[in-house]
Amino acid sequence: MNSVYKLIIELIGKDKGATRELKEADREGQNLTGSTGQLQGALATAGALGMAYMAKQAVGAAFELAKLGAEAERQEVAFNELARQAGGSANAILAAMKRASGGTVAETDIILAANRGILLGLGAQADQWEQLTEVARFRARAMGITTTQAVNDITTAIGRESRMIADNLGIVWDMDRIMQDYAGTIGKAASELTQAERKQALLNDTIRIGQDQIKAAGGIARDAADDFATLEASIADLKTERGKLIDGP
Repeated sequence: MNSVYKLIIELIGKDKGATRELKEADREGQNLTGSTGQLQGALATAGALGMAYMAKQAVGAAFELAKLGAEAERQEVAFNELARQAGGSANAILAAMKRASGGTVAETDIILAANRGILLGLGAQADQWEQLTEVARFRARAMGITTTQAVNDITTAIGRESRMIADNLGIVWDMDRIMQDYAGTIGKAASELTQAERKQALLNDTIRIGQDQIKAAGGIARDAADDFATLEASIADLKTERGKLIDGP
């Protein structure tokens, strides 16, 4: 039997036990006389109520953790398969993006962003994902948003060729120039570029300009906000790992 069900059954059993204790405490409270007896009965009743409440809370928490773990495992399976089909390595992409984000993005959020990007045609080259994540992190600071949001936005912007989403990150694309420049490097006219090639052109240009800006700024120095974001990401990762353990066999 799946361990999450075992845990829930065990907790429900405790809940039933608390209910029995509650009934017994109520009977004892009724039998006791005088102010002292009434107080003892009330305390016993309150204690049993507390046990019942905590058992129910534990059941709910265990269920939510198990659900979180199951969803994470599903996303990881998809990530591995998408990266493989695109000629890359899920582990390499994950490691590269974690490194580039400075640990400020939870693994589940990295996987979701990478899955979306691969499906939208951004490919599975770990080095490009690392550089793109660095650009997103740099832009996040300038725009006052989280690196997680910036990674999602920049990935979606390139995948959908959306100037509007890119503009939200302060990225302005000269589409004609970008397409003409890239087409020239592969011996084509801009009008002959495929959808995949157009996205690669945007990806290359965004990385190039973004990395130049990072270098001009002297790199990305870690600050206190990064420390808080890293703590939040670590907590999210811990919850996901615990959920996997509960959901496991």
